[in-house]
Amino acid sequence: MYQQSKFKFLIILFLSLAFLAGIFLLSTQDEISPVEAADQSLFGYAWSSNIGWLKFRGMTQDGFTYGVSLDDVTGELSGYAWSSNIGWINFSPTGPYPENPQQGAKLENDKVVGWARAITGEEPFSGGWDGWIKMSGTASDSSDYGVSFADCNFTGYAWGSDIIGWISFSGSTYGVSLSSCVVTKDQPNCSFSASPDTITSPQNSSTLYWSCEPDPLVDSCYISEGVGGVASAGGNQTVTVNETTLFILICRTSEGALSILPATVEVIKQPKIIEVLPR
Repeated sequence: MYQQSKFKFLIILFLSLAFLAGIFLLSTQDEISPVEAADQSLFGYAWSSNIGWLKFRGMTQDGFTYGVSLDDVTGELSGYAWSSNIGWINFSPTGPYPENPQQGAKLENDKVVGWARAITGEEPFSGGWDGWIKMSGTASDSSDYGVSFADCNFTGYAWGSDIIGWISFSGSTYGVSLSSCVVTKDQPNCSFSASPDTITSPQNSSTLYWSCEPDPLVDSCYISEGVGGVASAGGNQTVTVNETTLFILICRTSEGALSILPATVEVIKQPKIIEVLPR
């Protein structure tokens, strides 16, 4: 048991260091051609106790929007989620796949089937780890597991072997949801915006505004990018923004229904004027 834990720790440490130190060897943000969010974009975060947060929509340092999208005709998922520890996770990887089903991640009858894959698992320095993540299946104790979809929200667990471990798609302060779902009676009815939503440096502050209707009663709200927990009824928060940033508001009722909303603050940087002596 000790040797297995030590091996898992060393693999994760090695992947993290290799990702940070050798990022030019990986499929980086520029090489990935980040996905422009479609009408059926996924928002929010999933959680792995081994590798931390997986972000399903955001912006690269170059200002490109990336994310995972759902084709509402075929049910196929595509695009990339982001982990700060192991990098990009592709939801429509090419096969061959480790076992059936032989397909990328796909929503079928309110259940997600198929495979996603961490790109670092495809690299020669991955230490024998292949990066595959199975969206549903049968665990070693013969119990069924998987990611399900209902009322605009994804719930349940995917399995990423001993390295990634279980990936949870919902919790008390996080979750993954579809952007284009119509708000139902049981879901929070909230709004979220930033003002100003475009700033020019050296200005570096904007104010986030949010509010939620009293019915249904919202139990908790959380804003990404380090803002943290906020008042569930509504409020405002001034934030410091040095580069274009996508903020995400996640509000939850006591019954677990989610509202996940984005607000982007674009930062326009002025060109620097350099004084040059005449020749």
